[in-house]
Formats: sequence, C-alpha cells, structure tokens
Amino acid sequence: MTRKLESFITYSQSANFLCTNMLKRLEAAYSKVWPCSLDDEDIRSFLGILYLATCYFKPRLVLQTGTFVGSSSLSIALALKQNKLGRLYTIDPEPPEYFGVKEPVSIARRVVRNEQLSEQVRFLKGYSTLPLDASRIKLVTRPHWQLRKISQITSYDMLVVDGDHTFLGCYLDLVYGASGLDRTGPRILVIHDYLGISEVQKAVDKWRAQFSSLVMQVVPSSCGIALMQLP
Repeated sequence: MTRKLESFITYSQSANFLCTNMLKRLEAAYSKVWPCSLDDEDIRSFLGILYLATCYFKPRLVLQTGTFVGSSSLSIALALKQNKLGRLYTIDPEPPEYFGVKEPVSIARRVVRNEQLSEQVRFLKGYSTLPLDASRIKLVTRPHWQLRKISQITSYDMLVVDGDHTFLGCYLDLVYGASGLDRTGPRILVIHDYLGISEVQKAVDKWRAQFSSLVMQVVPSSCGIALMQLP
C-alpha cells in the first residue's frame, strides 16, 4: 500500500531526533572537505525533510534538480543507504562558481566519495531543461533537457526541485519532472523556496492547479518547503 503524505507529516513531527543524528553526520563529512555551516534553520529543515521523506517513502529512485555542494544529495543518500534500497540522480550544470563557492559540485562529488555513497548517488552534468536562471549563476555551455531524457528512460518515485528558480525554469522542472513519476509509487515532490521566492511559488501554484486531487503541505520556514503527492 502506498504511504500517504498526510501520514508522513505526522511521522516527521515525531522523528526529529533522526534528523539531529543525520545533520551531525553531514557536518562531520563536510569538515574534511569544505567549511560548510548548517546553522541556518531553513537549511536544517530542508535537509531534515529530505532525509525523513526518503526514509519514510522508501523511493526506488529519486531525481533532484540542483546540486550545489551536495548537502541535500547527501541527506537523501544517507537515507537510501539506511533503507538498503534506491539511488539518487542529481542534475546540475556545474558552473565554475556559485554563490561565491568555486566548483561547488566538485565538493559534492568529494563528499559523496569520502562517505562511501557513490552507489547511492549519480551526478548528471547539464541543465534540467533550459538555461534560464542567469541572475543566479553563470550560464555555462552544458547539455539541455537532462530531466526529459531521464523521464523517457526510467520512472522514479520522488522528485526534488531546487535548481532553476525562475518562474519558467521551475515550472518546466515540475512539468517534465512529474511526468516521470512512477504511477505505482508514492509520487512525491519536494520543492524548496516555495515561500522565499515568489517566482517559485507562482510556478508551483500554476502547475498544481491542473490536479484536483493533488495533496499539498507547506513546511513553514524562512524559505518554505512545499510537499506534494500526485494521485
């Protein structure tokens, strides 16, 4: 029987202690590679939700847009390893610098390798759809439509959207990402910055309006996390 989003919310409220241990593991992992701070409450909340959702829904395959230094990828991978099931594909154009961090995805690759999570994580270099978010990153030359390519090859159980933060970029991630969700799985979507970036919220609201029975919960934080389950 497919687990429901409403039940996950109840579970997540009683399982915060699991997040504490996971965050300590992340801090220890990054201390060997890059000075990563996990003091920000929004980041801690987002990583915790990703970890608990992966533990709870036990996805066979997770697809993520946006990697940066890999803290979200690592939180998912730790849960996958604990589940003894599943793999993460994470898509990023891998710019030479992002938010002042040089070669951020190289940091993610090193941490994943050091923590022996290479079996759980596959890095895909390119744009999930089109290069649109020029206000946030340098739009380097990379393959386009990685999201569509994957959804044409395989299905997955959970989609994490935290890449392009323009209205069109986020909307395309939802359209093409959701098309690959396995109809027999939990069909979970996790979207970061739903409350913090208006373009993201507009994209989510426009996309979800077409589904009369879609279930949605918003985790309150400074940036906001939208959780959705497709029927």
